[in-house]
Amino acid sequence: MLTIIVKGTNSCNLACSYCSLGQKKDFRYINARMLSNIMAYSCKIARKRREKSVTFILHGGEPSLVDVNVYQDSIHFIKEQFSDIEIGISMQSNGLAVSDELIRFIKENDVHMGISLDGSEEIHDGERYTADYKPTYNKILNNIQKLQNADIKVSCLMVLTRNALDKGFEYLKYYAEKHIHLKINPLLNYGGVYEHPELLLHSGDYANYLIKLYEYSIENDISVTIAPIDNILQAIIYGQRIYGCTYNKECSRNFGCIDYKGNMYPCGRFCDMDLFRIGNIDYYKGDFLDSELMCSILKRRNTRLPNKCRKCKYLRLCNAGCSAEAAIGGNINGEPMLCEDYQMLFEYFYGDGLILLKKELQRQKNMLEAKHSEL
Repeated sequence: MLTIIVKGTNSCNLACSYCSLGQKKDFRYINARMLSNIMAYSCKIARKRREKSVTFILHGGEPSLVDVNVYQDSIHFIKEQFSDIEIGISMQSNGLAVSDELIRFIKENDVHMGISLDGSEEIHDGERYTADYKPTYNKILNNIQKLQNADIKVSCLMVLTRNALDKGFEYLKYYAEKHIHLKINPLLNYGGVYEHPELLLHSGDYANYLIKLYEYSIENDISVTIAPIDNILQAIIYGQRIYGCTYNKECSRNFGCIDYKGNMYPCGRFCDMDLFRIGNIDYYKGDFLDSELMCSILKRRNTRLPNKCRKCKYLRLCNAGCSAEAAIGGNINGEPMLCEDYQMLFEYFYGDGLILLKKELQRQKNMLEAKHSEL
């Protein structure tokens, strides 16, 4: 399946301390012509590949700041022009501006909503605030409830920084109570991080945090799905690949990113690095996923593996890791900057983590059997 991240604006209504864009200025917003062209270009690629579907992830900046009519008109146009292609729409938002108009658009187009929420109120408001440093946590929680009240499914994305490492895991109860899937991504060293190096994770921080969080959720009987923990366990138990682009060796064949100006990049992470701009849809000929850069990324994860990755016993799981992480680390052809964290996670979930899961499943089975015997 083809997935295209559409960076519809560089504008945002937050001033997060670790923003990947760094200093924000000269705000621009995509128009209906450009968005329709991006969607049409993507659908033509899918049709040529005999793909049956394309998913567009509306991203930013903050995608909710783009005029909803721009989205609505473009999606209506593309569904008429490409009735043979199934169109999926997602939006990754900070959740601060959820209007009734946006909710109608989400419901009419079956948009999957991802909301950025960094753990607890203390963690979140210490990093994700407005330009005049006002807190945003409670307003975002209210907007999540507003979305759920409209029967819209919501998932959440947390960016892990050093600020969160010693703050505990009580916030997990919220996700369990609201039945919200949580994904935890590590903070990477680019954008606004240069001005806030105190937020940067050290080697092993990401893995240790996920391991402790996993153990906490089991010890406290908190039922919530968490990526990448659940993805890793599922891959280990069933002998499958790990779901998600970070671990997908074919990522450059299935993912791409196009911004509000029509500039094309390998993915959303590369979009903030102008060095990796492939071209522009207004003059680029052919499939940009077949470009020299995309082919180079494909080779890095398949036939031209980094030396360290070739010898790694977990290559089948991570497939040399994210190429954007490697580029941020200084060498796009090298191993990912979180290599040690990945190894720690795989080692743990093949051993103690799997044992803990088996014990928990046995405990739940015993409880069900005891209840059944009482009936």
